[in-house]
Amino acid sequence: VTYKRHKYMFQQQPKPIYNNTDRNLYSALKQRGDPVPKKDMRGPEQVLPDGRRWEVKGHHIKWQGWSLDINMRSQLGLQIHDLRFKGERIAYELSLSEIAVLYSGLSPLPLHTAYVDSLFQFGREMYAVVPGGDCPEYATYFDFVHYLGFRPLIYKNSACVFEWDRGTPLRRHYDSDHAGSYYFYQAMPDNVLIVRSMITAFNYEYMLDYILHQNGMVEIRCSLSGYVLATYYAGQGPEDKYGFQIF
Repeated sequence: VTYKRHKYMFQQQPKPIYNNTDRNLYSALKQRGDPVPKKDMRGPEQVLPDGRRWEVKGHHIKWQGWSLDINMRSQLGLQIHDLRFKGERIAYELSLSEIAVLYSGLSPLPLHTAYVDSLFQFGREMYAVVPGGDCPEYATYFDFVHYLGFRPLIYKNSACVFEWDRGTPLRRHYDSDHAGSYYFYQAMPDNVLIVRSMITAFNYEYMLDYILHQNGMVEIRCSLSGYVLATYYAGQGPEDKYGFQIF
């Protein structure tokens, strides 16, 4: 395999100025510009008017016909065991097996970068999930023990479970009489149970959700956050074939 040599790879570039105490970086969460909304008001929150509707005993969870056990494995992270719906086993084990990240770019560094994130060990990178930020404050939180560096370590609040209204009805129907009124209306909220943990793989995060639906469906969702791995942008053109400039 041969690679075309670009002069932009090797030209001397000015050293970037970086200060760890600078909170005005593009990636900082400090709000900049005009506040939105202009009046300081809190956003919407979900509440449990009658308390929690899920049951937890140790690492065993029950909710609306569902039963499951959760576990945290140092190598593969959060796992679901013996998942049952109304007594019928849906899965013996649900777990990650691997996460692979392939990069690309003009220079050899990103061109050859391919991360196999299990090398980080998913479980040991699943640190605390924060109430009010990562999970609702009313969620149930779980601690797990890892054996790292020849000693046991307790990861506090390493996973959470909570019930959530997805904001759209599971089903609904409005039977109109086409004369300004209706014969009947019916709707069912789409409530789900979410078992969540976060993987912090160096500079980026994976939010891993196991989602249980009222109709017996299982959904597995992985969302990406954190900081991107970027390379120097010389502003000469060839880099644009492989990505875009981050401002």
